Amino acid sequence: MISASDLVTVHDFLKQTGEPNVRKMMKEISPVHVGLLMKLVHICKDSEFAEHCEKNTFPKFKLNRSEEKIKENFWNDCCKAFISKGLASNQQAA
Repeated sequence: MISASDLVTVHDFLKQTGEPNVRKMMKEISPVHVGLLMKLVHICKDSEFAEHCEKNTFPKFKLNRSEEKIKENFWNDCCKAFISKGLASNQQAA
C-alpha cells in the first residue's frame, strides 16, 4: 500500500508532466492505463486521487470499452508502476 502523502506527490508530478513523457516513463503499464491515469489526474484534486487509489474506486465519469477492461486491476497496476519508478514507496501494514 502507498501512503496518501505519496499519492498526493504522484498526482502533482503527473499533473505537471505531459502525457507523452508519462507514457515513455511508465512502460510497465499499457497506454490505456496511462490515458486513464492522466484523465483521473485532470479530473480529481490530489486528495480525491489518493482516496480513489486507496479505495480502488473511480469518480463518476464514462469509461470507454478499453478502460472498462482494465478497471478491476487499474489501481494495483498503477501502484506497482509508481513504486518501480521510485515515485512512491511501499508502506508495510503495522
